[in-house]
Amino acid sequence: MLSTAVLLSLLIMTLVSAVFFHLGARMAKVAGATFGKALVTAILGGVLGALFQLVSSVIPGLGNVLGLILSLLITLFIVKSVYKTTLGKAFLVWLFGWIAALIALAILGALGLGALLVVV
Repeated sequence: MLSTAVLLSLLIMTLVSAVFFHLGARMAKVAGATFGKALVTAILGGVLGALFQLVSSVIPGLGNVLGLILSLLITLFIVKSVYKTTLGKAFLVWLFGWIAALIALAILGALGLGALLVVV
């Protein structure tokens, strides 16, 4: 039961993030913005960001901050690469994705599933 809820939470977070990445790309006027690119960005950004945060968390002191910074940088690089755009527009797209993650977490929390993301 727990693993199903965790997977459902991750799926919802990824899809919601992809929607907001797509809206962010359209609002930033990124050429060739498709939902497929947004989904690739959400998946790669989520997986690689989590990996960088996990690896850096073993560093005492500033490890978590370092992981957050590395996660941001890798996500910006992914957005810039997938959408073939400028760093400024990639930042705008990322910002909408970040806002989406907060919204999805709030929704999952209201449904009683938000705490499950801490397990992941």
